[in-house]
Amino acid sequence: MNLHGQPQQNVSYRDWKKFNGDNIPSSLETYDILYEKINYGETIVDIGCGYGKTCFELIYKGYGQITGFDINDDGIKFAIGKLKQLPENLKNMCRFEIEDALETSYEDNSFDHGIMQAFMTTITTVEQRQVVLREARRIIKPSGGLYLAVFFQTWHIEKYMTKYEKGEKETGELGSFYAYNNKTGELQYMAHHYTERELTYLLLNAGFIIDHFNYETFTTRSGNKINGAVIYCK
Repeated sequence: MNLHGQPQQNVSYRDWKKFNGDNIPSSLETYDILYEKINYGETIVDIGCGYGKTCFELIYKGYGQITGFDINDDGIKFAIGKLKQLPENLKNMCRFEIEDALETSYEDNSFDHGIMQAFMTTITTVEQRQVVLREARRIIKPSGGLYLAVFFQTWHIEKYMTKYEKGEKETGELGSFYAYNNKTGELQYMAHHYTERELTYLLLNAGFIIDHFNYETFTTRSGNKINGAVIYCK
């Protein structure tokens, strides 16, 4: 529903294209389990890389070859511009491309490892969540794996309890809610926070086996504390 009490129409993860450059919401740092699983020289794909925050973190740590892709062309443009400013030995370790995570142009088994940093929160339907994970499984080698940092439902904080209760009425799904511009009241995007059971079944149905699962407390871009999990799947 919008501010006038009418149901929202055509809300999609593609709404994240409206954010420009490094204004794309991105707050999470990587956790040690990622570096325990990847080796120097292995190929890595950052799925929904935004403006390249995680890719640059990997570059500075000496990892590559890295491919970061996102549907947001302005975010990719920003990342390419930043990459061009790096020394030659670093800029050659990474590339940024415009791709849709629902259906990429990459061949089967293109990468050793995949990364999803809070990307799953942007996918607005159950069907698309499953498609995204199956596409990730397709482009990641059977011998490789997927690292995820995922927002989980946080009912003990009143702010999020209110979001979930209101969001269930507006979106028809528990854990989903609309995010509005604080100044204009304009709808910006729809977000989804998961339960452990929900995400586990999505990963299993996509062909992944959970190798590492650890609950964490994340800090959002606005400074809020929220439940989350860091996961590595084979």
